[in-house]
Amino acid sequence: MLVDVKLNLPVLRQFLVNHEITEIELSNLMEMDRSFIYRVLREQRGPGPKFISRLMSVTGLEFNDLFIMKN
Repeated sequence: MLVDVKLNLPVLRQFLVNHEITEIELSNLMEMDRSFIYRVLREQRGPGPKFISRLMSVTGLEFNDLFIMKN
């Protein structure tokens, strides 16, 4: 069975607001291309393993807080 992993946007957006982090700052912290971050945050692209691990590392949040798994 294939599982689709979606970013939990409300949780991430609230984290960014609470910590006063812009999307550009997030991309710098994650050491990832700004355009890639932009597309993931607008659900134009799914998060890959690199995005997932770096986002968890940068935010300190757990997988189950940041992502939603759908069948």
